[in-house]
Amino acid sequence: MPQGSNTENQVITLAPMLECWYRDQPFSQPALHPLPHALIMHMLYHVTNIYLFRPYYRSHLDINPSPSHRCDQAASMTVELLRVGPGQESVLLLIHRSMKPNTVSEIHLPHSASLLFPLFRLP
Repeated sequence: MPQGSNTENQVITLAPMLECWYRDQPFSQPALHPLPHALIMHMLYHVTNIYLFRPYYRSHLDINPSPSHRCDQAASMTVELLRVGPGQESVLLLIHRSMKPNTVSEIHLPHSASLLFPLFRLP
């Protein structure tokens, strides 16, 4: 186990567990199956990665890929998932139709990716 704080060790331990969980999920290609619940699950996975690795974005954490790469990739994937939908419909419209308006997920997911991705790109 790498030397570091207990929190860093927990993040390093949790990362492969989270990746394994994600690989075992159905609908591994959400663009092919744009079901609202599957899209939300994929977005929640990516936002969880952002929140897990964001504290280490500009610092050294002994994990590969780096925390900055993981955050950038998760933000990009979340934005891509927001563009998925049958025809010209976005996932936000699909989510809105399938859930009560203004649910936490409907607001939280796009908000997280849209605010975090530009912040990660700052020098």
